[in-house]
Amino acid sequence: MLRLIEDGLSNKEIANKLGITESTVKSHASKLMESLAVNNRTSCVIEGRRLGLI
Repeated sequence: MLRLIEDGLSNKEIANKLGITESTVKSHASKLMESLAVNNRTSCVIEGRRLGLI
């Protein structure tokens, strides 16, 4: 999911690509941001890169 966020896909696009609901994407993205201690998608990608996750 982090790579899809990095690619600039919307929650709806990510949901379609992964075959899950948009609310599931929002939930996973929120948990991902919480785990990385960031508060937005851009910071999530930056921190993910810094940690070598993407």
